[in-house]
Amino acid sequence: MRRRAEVDESRRAVSLPASVLSELYEHARVTAPEECCGLVVGTDRQPYRRAVRCRNVMTLMHSRAPEQWPWDNRRGFYMDPTDYQPWVKGESADGERVTAVYHSHVGAACYLSSVDLDLVDLSQFPHAEQIVISVGEEQLAAGIFHREGIGHPFVGHPVVVAAP
Repeated sequence: MRRRAEVDESRRAVSLPASVLSELYEHARVTAPEECCGLVVGTDRQPYRRAVRCRNVMTLMHSRAPEQWPWDNRRGFYMDPTDYQPWVKGESADGERVTAVYHSHVGAACYLSSVDLDLVDLSQFPHAEQIVISVGEEQLAAGIFHREGIGHPFVGHPVVVAAP
């Protein structure tokens, strides 16, 4: 049985600033039908301060090793290491750090697939929350997933725009 993490609509919604949510939605729109990916960075006080777009190089990974990477940019994401490398060392000079990794699902709901779950622990940011943007024909939606630590299951929450 394939495992995945779903958004539980009965859980408390997580508020993201309108500017960040708009940026995630715009990135998802312009890359469709391929998946987008990137980082959300912030501080302890403002955990969702801004988005950092990354290039999805899953198609490149697939072309180099199709058995290991059987998906392309339409079915998966792999962030270009040169895009996220500046964030691997931790905080920036102004105290920002990676608080979430985001990617989109085109024509699918907000969930973490078994592939997404496997890749989280292999990533440079296994402690970061995961945000999934669902890109439908007429609408966009977001879900955010967090866990208590590596090895613990992800719990999905709906996302709403933060009150000004």
